[in-house]
Amino acid sequence: MGLYLKRYRCPVCGCVIRMKPSGYFPRFSVTVEKIKSSLTSKLEGWSWLKCLGVNRQRHWLRSLRRQVTVHLGIAWLNRLLDGFAALISKGMVPVSRSFKT
Repeated sequence: MGLYLKRYRCPVCGCVIRMKPSGYFPRFSVTVEKIKSSLTSKLEGWSWLKCLGVNRQRHWLRSLRRQVTVHLGIAWLNRLLDGFAALISKGMVPVSRSFKT
């Protein structure tokens, strides 16, 4: 089941602007809740979610570890889900590979 995204083209520069519903990180096609659910499942000792690709979910976990270490410190590595929430509260994407704030 797809989701239609309204798109606009800037008349000045020609870039395409997509109107994404709330609940998504920029440049991510999966909801924040689904990402958090995937990470919670794995961090609590369960398997990855079956409805998403394993490689994508591993990427999120690696990126979360990296973001938490860089922005919150190594002491947060044993509290990654708390780190996920803390990074969101700072306006960051906790599963992004980019280190922009």
